[in-house]
Amino acid sequence: MKKMKKIIDAEQFLLIVCLTIFFISCDNTEKDWNKAKVANSKSEYQAFIIKHSSSAYTENAKFAMDSLDWVAIIQTHNVDSIEQFLKNYSTSKFLRNSKFAMDSIDWNIAYYLNDSIKFREYINKYPSSTNKQRTEEAIWKIKWPPVKIEKANSIYIGTKGSCNQKLTMYSFR
Repeated sequence: MKKMKKIIDAEQFLLIVCLTIFFISCDNTEKDWNKAKVANSKSEYQAFIIKHSSSAYTENAKFAMDSLDWVAIIQTHNVDSIEQFLKNYSTSKFLRNSKFAMDSIDWNIAYYLNDSIKFREYINKYPSSTNKQRTEEAIWKIKWPPVKIEKANSIYIGTKGSCNQKLTMYSFR
């Protein structure tokens, strides 16, 4: 009987120790997660992931790191930086945003340069872009700029005693 009681006591003790460790580790996970959120830095999120790789917050930490990098990249307005972001985060939730940002930046460059070569490069790089029609119209306007017609003068031609004809001259600009 005494031996049985010692076995039960040992099992209870082991259970208490396991539960204590579990609750302490949960508490540390919460504290570390809150610390990382407050710091809102890539290094804190990385430290959290390393320390708590199987935590329920690990995916949130990865997304937060992804978000921080995305915000930093998008503020550069640099296509090369965005392409590097895509290489580093090929499964990013910002993948679609990255492609849209690159499209917009390249479109604006071509538009402000108003260069048919840049527009053609844009169409080749983004063949299914929502700006494709606008790009083709821009190329057309560069090739065939609108002509402004202004009435310059009217003169009369003819000889003395004959019927005069009116000739109107136009200038093209």
